Amino acid sequence: MRLLAYHATTPDRAARILTEGFRFDVEHKSDAGDFGEAIYFTTCMSRAKAIGRAILEVELELANPIELPQSEAYALVIDKLGFDTIHGHGVAGASILEAKKARAHFLDLGHDALVSKRGRKDLEIAVYDLKAIRRTIIRRAAV
Repeated sequence: MRLLAYHATTPDRAARILTEGFRFDVEHKSDAGDFGEAIYFTTCMSRAKAIGRAILEVELELANPIELPQSEAYALVIDKLGFDTIHGHGVAGASILEAKKARAHFLDLGHDALVSKRGRKDLEIAVYDLKAIRRTIIRRAAV
């Protein structure tokens, strides 16, 4: 599955990502994420603009994503992985260690990403395998 997606961040982080690439050891070290340790993207530019001052446009090539409607994606992390998630605010009460376990769980099942269908043209993509990120360019910098 090939997708054009957006990653919203700060201008400083955007510059670092463009230089060093996405890395799990530095991205959101204090946020467990809604679907575990992942790099998060959206296919909706207006949503990305609402999240961050710098927008990176990214080409993703997902080999084996798990695709679910948003409600089923949240049910999966709550029921199967034991997380208590609050939409848009990361996993409430989940530690970074638990988030790493969630990522390992999806990778062990052979999934490189979780694609959550938020709406007709709005996908949230949690990428667990950095090989899925093919190309990154700056789309919008801070004003």
